[in-house]
Amino acid sequence: MVALLPPNPKHAGPGAAPTLSGLAPAAAGALYDAVRRAARPLHRYRCAACGFEAEHYFWQCPGCLGWDTYPPQRLEDL
Repeated sequence: MVALLPPNPKHAGPGAAPTLSGLAPAAAGALYDAVRRAARPLHRYRCAACGFEAEHYFWQCPGCLGWDTYPPQRLEDL
């Protein structure tokens, strides 16, 4: 991903969004998608009983078969 960035990026100053001029449209789109995914809220679920982790909520843990053991947590808290 770093190889796709221009060597001397131009920035218009405070409050202005940096531009991706000079990148191929496909490369700019891939970079935009990667940044958008990285900026999403980082919710993960971890079973309080056995530690099984998932991105989606389970009423019953697939690891230990415990019921309602998935409190939502931010990734940094895990």
